[in-house]
Amino acid sequence: MKKRISFFLLISILLIILNFSSWVTASAAPWQVSIWGLDKQSNKMKLVSLEKIKKIPPVTLKATLRKSDGTVQTNNYTGVSLKEFLKYTGLKNDFKSVQIVAKDSYLIELDKNLASKKGTIFAYLKDGRRLSEEDGGPLQLVVSGETGMYWVRQVDKIIVKR
Repeated sequence: MKKRISFFLLISILLIILNFSSWVTASAAPWQVSIWGLDKQSNKMKLVSLEKIKKIPPVTLKATLRKSDGTVQTNNYTGVSLKEFLKYTGLKNDFKSVQIVAKDSYLIELDKNLASKKGTIFAYLKDGRRLSEEDGGPLQLVVSGETGMYWVRQVDKIIVKR
């Protein structure tokens, strides 16, 4: 009986350790954004890490988020303009729109004018602090002057439409 309890306890501890280590590994993986449709001839995908995004010259802007419940929240966001990000990935100015997709599959489509607007950025800092996943990070689309439906938390994918 003692051997069975000891064996069960040992197996339980091992399972907890294995589960914890896989959780730590998954959460420590670097954030990457996939971009589809950069090339007109093929549907190849390109991955861009958050570290590479941070090498693009940053911009900081004060933006007000207007939520659907009527509340407003004004913060300073730092990141890269979507226009500069798209240039960095090799996209020329020959697109009609871009779809920005969140980790939870929420999707918004921005026409070329809105995507190229000065106040449209991929933010990674909010009031000087790194955006946590709870705050919509590590990368959030901020569209200054637009309602919250245009703001995409945890940006995961970009699809270029021509």
